[in-house]
Amino acid sequence: MARILLGPSLQTTPPNFSSFVTRVLTLTIFGVAQQVTSQVVPDGIAVVFRNHINNGFTSRIYIAYSSSAILSAADRITLERGASTELKLSNTNLVWWDGSSSGVQLEILTEV
Repeated sequence: MARILLGPSLQTTPPNFSSFVTRVLTLTIFGVAQQVTSQVVPDGIAVVFRNHINNGFTSRIYIAYSSSAILSAADRITLERGASTELKLSNTNLVWWDGSSSGVQLEILTEV
């Protein structure tokens, strides 16, 4: 197992996982933040959030740590069509999302 030196102590890297899960969520009401459904994430694993490629060219997905943070451009991540971001979280339900119009889709990929 590989080791990474972080500060004064040694930390082991997490093992490779043999599978992954993808989910696609559809925004039902524009302007109303939705909490991502719960999925426990193994330690050291990043979750990928992507503005689904099938969304319109001008569609945007907004991701934040709370429903109120969605309202502030300074507190949210904005994803253009096809763009993605990775977050290391203990559970996907820590993320709230909204979009630029009803019907946009957020794709989520997690190793398990």
